[in-house]
Amino acid sequence: MESSEIYDLLNISLIHKWRDEIEKDDECGLGADMHENEQQICAVLNEKQKKLLRHYTVSVNNYLDYIYYLICIKVLNFGIKAGMELQASFDKD
Repeated sequence: MESSEIYDLLNISLIHKWRDEIEKDDECGLGADMHENEQQICAVLNEKQKKLLRHYTVSVNNYLDYIYYLICIKVLNFGIKAGMELQASFDKD
């Protein structure tokens, strides 16, 4: 797994804030739809099935967060490298 101290610092100061704002705005209503669908599913499940559904939901969220984390690190690294190459070309001129 790739890790990045710069990303971790940005994540603490900016990315969490941006993600919270985006989730709060939720212009498409996807979060509300997911919550409503979960409530409908839970209404027909017994307790053991509800526990399994919650476990599955957390597992999916963790997996998606992990993918999101790795993609953000790759984008950050790409941006830094592009900036360094631009700086090098400016220094040559």
